[in-house]
Amino acid sequence: MVALATSIQNKIQDMFGVQLEPEVIYV
Repeated sequence: MVALATSIQNKIQDMFGVQLEPEVIYV
């Protein structure tokens, strides 16, 4: 579940060019 959330966050981050949840991304 964490890996999936990280993947989604990475896609959003790539689209927006910003890190919404650094903690989730770096988990």
